[in-house]
Amino acid sequence: MDFALIENIIKDIYKEINSMNNNFKRYIVFWLSQALSQLGSSMTSFALILWVYTQKGTAMTVSLLCFAGYYHRYGCLEISVR
Repeated sequence: MDFALIENIIKDIYKEINSMNNNFKRYIVFWLSQALSQLGSSMTSFALILWVYTQKGTAMTVSLLCFAGYYHRYGCLEISVR
Protein backbone atom coordinates (compact mmCIF):
# COMPACT_ATOMS: atom_id res chain seq x y z
CA MET A 1 0.00 0.00 0.00
CA ASP A 2 1.38 3.36 -1.00
CA PHE A 3 1.00 5.61 2.03
CA ALA A 4 2.39 8.64 0.18
CA LEU A 5 -0.51 8.41 -2.27
CA ILE A 6 -3.04 8.16 0.56
CA GLU A 7 -1.39 11.11 2.31
CA ASN A 8 -1.65 13.20 -0.88
CA ILE A 9 -5.30 12.28 -1.31
CA ILE A 10 -6.04 13.28 2.29
CA LYS A 11 -4.20 16.58 1.80
CA ASP A 12 -6.21 17.28 -1.36
CA ILE A 13 -9.46 16.52 0.45
CA TYR A 14 -8.41 18.79 3.31
CA LYS A 15 -7.67 21.63 0.86
CA GLU A 16 -11.05 21.19 -0.82
CA ILE A 17 -12.86 21.15 2.53
CA ASN A 18 -11.10 24.35 3.64
CA SER A 19 -12.26 26.14 0.49
CA MET A 20 -15.96 25.28 1.06
CA ASN A 21 -18.51 27.22 3.08
CA ASN A 22 -19.03 26.17 6.70
CA ASN A 23 -22.35 24.28 6.43
CA PHE A 24 -21.27 22.26 3.43
CA LYS A 25 -17.96 21.56 5.14
CA ARG A 26 -19.80 20.09 8.12
CA TYR A 27 -21.93 17.98 5.81
CA ILE A 28 -18.89 16.60 3.96
CA VAL A 29 -17.12 15.76 7.23
CA PHE A 30 -20.28 14.05 8.49
CA TRP A 31 -20.68 12.15 5.21
CA LEU A 32 -17.04 11.00 5.19
CA SER A 33 -17.23 9.87 8.80
CA GLN A 34 -20.40 7.89 8.10
CA ALA A 35 -18.79 6.31 5.03
CA LEU A 36 -15.78 5.31 7.10
CA SER A 37 -18.07 3.89 9.78
CA GLN A 38 -19.97 1.82 7.21
CA LEU A 39 -16.69 0.53 5.79
CA GLY A 40 -15.57 -0.52 9.27
CA SER A 41 -18.88 -2.24 9.96
CA SER A 42 -18.74 -4.14 6.69
CA MET A 43 -15.16 -5.23 7.32
CA THR A 44 -16.12 -6.41 10.81
CA SER A 45 -19.08 -8.39 9.46
CA PHE A 46 -16.88 -10.04 6.85
CA ALA A 47 -14.19 -10.91 9.39
CA LEU A 48 -16.80 -12.28 11.77
CA ILE A 49 -18.22 -14.52 9.04
CA LEU A 50 -14.76 -15.87 8.28
CA TRP A 51 -14.03 -16.42 11.96
CA VAL A 52 -17.30 -18.29 12.53
CA TYR A 53 -16.61 -20.50 9.52
CA THR A 54 -13.13 -21.36 10.81
CA GLN A 55 -14.53 -22.11 14.29
CA LYS A 56 -17.63 -24.12 13.34
CA GLY A 57 -17.01 -25.12 9.73
CA THR A 58 -20.69 -25.32 8.84
CA ALA A 59 -22.64 -23.42 6.23
CA MET A 60 -25.62 -23.10 8.56
CA THR A 61 -23.82 -20.92 11.08
CA VAL A 62 -22.39 -18.76 8.29
CA SER A 63 -25.80 -18.34 6.66
CA LEU A 64 -27.42 -17.42 9.98
CA LEU A 65 -24.73 -14.85 10.61
CA CYS A 66 -25.16 -13.43 7.09
CA PHE A 67 -28.92 -13.25 7.61
CA ALA A 68 -28.47 -11.48 10.94
CA GLY A 69 -26.11 -8.97 9.36
CA TYR A 70 -28.43 -8.21 6.46
CA TYR A 71 -31.45 -8.02 8.71
CA HIS A 72 -29.60 -5.63 10.97
CA ARG A 73 -28.81 -3.32 8.04
CA TYR A 74 -31.89 -3.63 5.87
CA GLY A 75 -34.63 -5.39 7.82
CA CYS A 76 -34.80 -2.77 10.53
CA LEU A 77 -35.08 -0.14 7.80
CA GLU A 78 -38.27 -1.74 6.49
CA ILE A 79 -39.77 -1.74 9.97
CA SER A 80 -38.90 1.91 10.59
CA VAL A 81 -40.32 3.05 7.23
CA ARG A 82 -43.77 1.63 7.94
